[in-house]
Amino acid sequence: MSLADLRGRKVAIVFWASWCGCRYDLPAWQERHDELEPHGLTVLSVSLDRTAADARPWIAEAHAAARDPHPAVIDTEGLVAELYNVINVPTAVWVDEEGRIARPQETQTATDLFRSMNGLDSAASGAALRRWVLDGDAGLAAEQVRRHLRVPTREENRARAHARLAAWLARRGRVEAARRHLEAAAALAPHDVAIRRGLMPLTGEDPFGDAYFALRRELESAGIPLYRPLPVEE
Repeated sequence: MSLADLRGRKVAIVFWASWCGCRYDLPAWQERHDELEPHGLTVLSVSLDRTAADARPWIAEAHAAARDPHPAVIDTEGLVAELYNVINVPTAVWVDEEGRIARPQETQTATDLFRSMNGLDSAASGAALRRWVLDGDAGLAAEQVRRHLRVPTREENRARAHARLAAWLARRGRVEAARRHLEAAAALAPHDVAIRRGLMPLTGEDPFGDAYFALRRELESAGIPLYRPLPVEE
């Protein structure tokens, strides 16, 4: 799958994972794809799962009743997340017909299932997507896109290198060595939930259990946001 294959269409790249409650949003993203695909939009979902088997059941569920199944890929090595500097899910990036980012990394939801936790309005994100597809209004000017685009730091890139090593080691049963690299990644990029929570299943921790809630408390105490909607521009 290459993004270049979709040149000439608007693309909503939706990053999600089976270790996040956003897995329940995937059928709703499929509904948005079905609604807006005739108007030039493709929803492209990218799972940040480290094993394809974890993601496939959720993709199959989203595709089950689809008129036109949206393209879905699984980023087992974290390379797509690195390219787009995705540090948590759910995150959406909008790309225009010429392959340029029209709206940079933003926490977006397609249902209100976890609204009490994230404070996000799925109806508002759906309406914004329709405005972009139907009216060409992404809600941001080019200068605002540049200002809000998150570019990875050197420390974030080093953290992702440690994460790839951790995943490689965990898959080969070297869990303690994997944990050391995960700790190094966390020290370099403590805010990168995609790394820290995403690797929990490979190191024997429950991404919905105590380890995750301890991570939430740590980030909240440090003033690090879990959810990152873009600010409303005047």
